[in-house]
Amino acid sequence: MKNHAFRASVILFAAAALVLGLAACKGKTTNERLAEKSVANMIEKATGGQATVDLKNGTLKVKTAEGEAEFGSTKEWPADLPGDVPKFASGKIMGAVRSAQGDKKYWNITLQDVEAGAFDNYADALKAKGWEIKMTNKAEEGGMLQAQKDKLMVVATFADKGRTVSLAVTNQID
Repeated sequence: MKNHAFRASVILFAAAALVLGLAACKGKTTNERLAEKSVANMIEKATGGQATVDLKNGTLKVKTAEGEAEFGSTKEWPADLPGDVPKFASGKIMGAVRSAQGDKKYWNITLQDVEAGAFDNYADALKAKGWEIKMTNKAEEGGMLQAQKDKLMVVATFADKGRTVSLAVTNQID
């Protein structure tokens, strides 16, 4: 069962990368539409027919008995992110991924063209909303910030001299 789940995960993430890459194109060719259908078939086969796959408007949604995941080309702050998570005020959102397993939810948001000082500004925004900064690590090329508030956790990684940011949020830490 473990190999089956691992294989399904690898196929799911490879398929998501393909779908997101195809979504970047303005118009879909016949080959792109066929590729999307092939991706959906691969995921369904990899999960033994136990997954529901929905491909629409550059978004891939996969639902299984264990949970669900959504990979999209959205460039907006996730509307379903808990309100206690401060919006990252700098840069452009390049993509957002959501997944859920029961009540446990995950959000990953990638931003680019982040302004200088955003690392410290985000730490301040978290503190202002009552978050406890558990760890920070700053270097010339980037850094990392981990914060917790109740059962929520945010991990922010800063790369490319802080110009690229990845936020990982979960709502049910143990």
